[in-house]
Amino acid sequence: MKGLAALLLLLSCLAFPAGPSSAEEGTLLDLEACIALALANHPDLRSGAARTEGAEAVIRQKEAALRPTVELSSSFKEKEGSDSSTAEAAVNQLLSDGGRTKASIRIAHYGRDGKARDLERTRQTVAYDVKEAYFGLLKARKDYLLALETAEIYREQLEKAKVSYETGTVARSDVTAAQVDLSQAELDVIKTRSSRDVAKAELSKSLGLLVLAGGYDIADVEDDREVSFSFEEAFARAREFRPDLKSLEFSLLEAEETVRYQSLGLNPQLSASGGYDWSDGSSSSSGGEWAVGLSLAIPLYDGGLTAAKTAEARASLAETQADYDSQLQQVALEVRTALLEIDEARQNIAATEMTVLQARENLDLSMGRYAVGVGYQLEVRQATEDYNEARKEANAARYDYSLALASLEKALGGEIDRAGKAEEHEKEVSRG
Repeated sequence: MKGLAALLLLLSCLAFPAGPSSAEEGTLLDLEACIALALANHPDLRSGAARTEGAEAVIRQKEAALRPTVELSSSFKEKEGSDSSTAEAAVNQLLSDGGRTKASIRIAHYGRDGKARDLERTRQTVAYDVKEAYFGLLKARKDYLLALETAEIYREQLEKAKVSYETGTVARSDVTAAQVDLSQAELDVIKTRSSRDVAKAELSKSLGLLVLAGGYDIADVEDDREVSFSFEEAFARAREFRPDLKSLEFSLLEAEETVRYQSLGLNPQLSASGGYDWSDGSSSSSGGEWAVGLSLAIPLYDGGLTAAKTAEARASLAETQADYDSQLQQVALEVRTALLEIDEARQNIAATEMTVLQARENLDLSMGRYAVGVGYQLEVRQATEDYNEARKEANAARYDYSLALASLEKALGGEIDRAGKAEEHEKEVSRG
């Protein structure tokens, strides 16, 4: 409900743009609300939905061949001294074509089912892109705040250097060096602020909106779930859930059915027809009559066309099988990479947290020594740089872990904790 409320607030901001102060007073979006907004607006999803709808229409087209067709026709002729008119109502029904039409319907169903899985995969990709941009913005925002804190440290150090210079305990060069350090820190503030703004633009793009009101902010969040299953378990889940693999499986079925369809090219076709003819003419008798009939067409030779189309379909089947095998290898790589990234990020979190504590302690010691006249400006500068870098690395490690979990979910084709829900998920996709 919280995410839905934020989404509604954002939509209202889009309809009625806020004033200049909206960036401070605007909507606060959490990750759930951002994903919901992207799923509702992203053009890639609209495109995928249109393709799925089009594939559904293809099924109806193919099924129409099994239903009767009804035609009405009329004509009128006028000659010197006479005129005539005719009308006809006719019904035609395909009785048998050796299974070609039914095969084409099955092909259309496989195509539709494959596009439905492609749409599901697009949804997962859009959600991942939002997570990537969301965590990227959180990281950039934190880096900006760290840059502000670092600049404040250098500003305090400059004041200390001025006091020490006035008391004669340090040379003028210490004040100059402190001023240079502060200038560099202020440049870093500008750079990190620009990076934060770019990251926010990236998030807006991932939401699928061409223009997004700037007066919104995002809530801080960290995904600290633990992952304990092996590569074999993760790969098995990916094979079970990945929509793109399911799509290729339907493509294989479609290709196999296409081979059968093309091989039936020389099958006979039997049709039935019936109708009523009516005619009227000034120089002839008028009246009407019923007519029914059967039509049988038996192809004898098509110049090798059927054989060639069947060979082409078999080649397409082999290509699709190779694509499936290749994608399976890609899935295995994505799963293994995501697991390795999770393990690396988890270790980095522990290591960087310790580094931050040590760097802070070293900074306090160096600043204390400088304050009593036994330290050096260069020592303070190095300690400040080390502390700033340590905090940046710790910040990156936390969000890298959250993003690594998102990468694993994308590689698995679903949430990490959704084991045992394959059948239910498959039904959801079919209904969608």
